[in-house]
Amino acid sequence: MYRTATLVSTAALLLAIAAHGRAFAQQGAVDPAALPDAEGKAILTRVCAECHDLQAVVVKRLTQRQWRDITTDMASRSARIDAAEIPTLIEYLAQNVGHVNVNKATEAELKTYGGFSPAEATAIIAARSQGQTFETLDALKALPGIDVKTLDARKDRIAFK
Repeated sequence: MYRTATLVSTAALLLAIAAHGRAFAQQGAVDPAALPDAEGKAILTRVCAECHDLQAVVVKRLTQRQWRDITTDMASRSARIDAAEIPTLIEYLAQNVGHVNVNKATEAELKTYGGFSPAEATAIIAARSQGQTFETLDALKALPGIDVKTLDARKDRIAFK
């Protein structure tokens, strides 16, 4: 039952990404050709492009956990990927086309996937431990210690829900 539910939800997510690709592309999506060269890009290009348009793969920013779930599911459905390559692909996707939920992420995730400095990540975690949540980019900008200029530059990598 769990496997069926996972397959259905993954299929629904992939269909939504494909169906709304153009709309997401207009909202700060990443151009696959502009992704940094690395081992993860080679795996992405070789494995994912076999069945998917790369723009459809990278158009929606997902969390590291979501990339892990999708990659694991694709591998279980005969994607041509070696088990040792899966962590590299997940990390590449999370760092280059991922996002981080500032209300749920660990300090390490805030730094790695959200581009927050150690001081910014600590300030976010401290505010959350006091019961604060962030509903908007403006609310996050109001937190003392946040570099507003760099935050604007990476706003596409930040989620609030």
